Amino acid sequence: MPTVRLDAKGSTLSDLTASKEYGIPRAELQKAMRAGKLSYQINSMHGNPWFRLIRSEVEALLAKRVGAKGLREMQDRTAIAKAKREIRLLEKRIASLQEQVADWERKG
Repeated sequence: MPTVRLDAKGSTLSDLTASKEYGIPRAELQKAMRAGKLSYQINSMHGNPWFRLIRSEVEALLAKRVGAKGLREMQDRTAIAKAKREIRLLEKRIASLQEQVADWERKG
């Protein structure tokens, strides 16, 4: 398996995130871990265990399942959803700032 920097942002993901982001059932991820197809590390947060997976390995597994084109489409959908979520957050922030400015102008 190729060497991957596990501390690089986005290079790893949890089994739950992989399941949500790529639509792979958690049972299938666990089966691939047991078969040695996915490297993993067991972590725990507040007493709840979870698996840290290498994103590139999850994507390679998914590419075998749905093909390179299907993987690209999933990545695009994820990127679009992330961008839309960021836009919504920014719109809320802009509205909040506009309200603050309006309050200051009324007081001033």
